[in-house]
Amino acid sequence: MSSPEIPESIQQDLIKLQQLQQQYELVLAQRTQMEIQLKETEFALAELSKLEGEPIVYKSVGPLLMRGSKAQFETELNESKETLELRVKALLKQEEQLRKQVQELSLKIQAQLKSGQSPPSN
Repeated sequence: MSSPEIPESIQQDLIKLQQLQQQYELVLAQRTQMEIQLKETEFALAELSKLEGEPIVYKSVGPLLMRGSKAQFETELNESKETLELRVKALLKQEEQLRKQVQELSLKIQAQLKSGQSPPSN
């Protein structure tokens, strides 16, 4: 007694679905990481804004502490913040596209399995 074999087109769609899900999870992880970096940058900017005058400020660069001015680091942090905001926005868009693709392909596979047949290959 043998179980019914899944048609090749459905197998291919299942593989594609798995790949899309992996891409979605990767994009989600990247966005989460960028949002954490963005929050850290915003926190650093808020702390710098509390400093009065022109104090000497240090930032960590790997194992080193770099000396600079408040204005210099504010400029760097603002540029970094803008870049991170753009990346988060792009990742959100990519995440939404992947989510839609996963959803559409899942529905297609479910319909194919319910009907017991596969549509013609494109």
